[in-house]
Amino acid sequence: MTRILNKIDSIVEDPHHFLESCEGYPYYHQRVGNYRIIHDLNDRDRIIEVLKIGLRKNVYDR
Repeated sequence: MTRILNKIDSIVEDPHHFLESCEGYPYYHQRVGNYRIIHDLNDRDRIIEVLKIGLRKNVYDR
């Protein structure tokens, strides 16, 4: 859990540098071992929202 929280904290200054876009979706993801963190970015208001955290094999399920 600490690794995930540290990874989320690391993107605050420059989220576009650390996040990859999700193909076919308006969201971004971040890798932490076998886990993925799905984010929504609002550049205008400078808001980074964590939408979902889960294992890679099922975090992208609809």
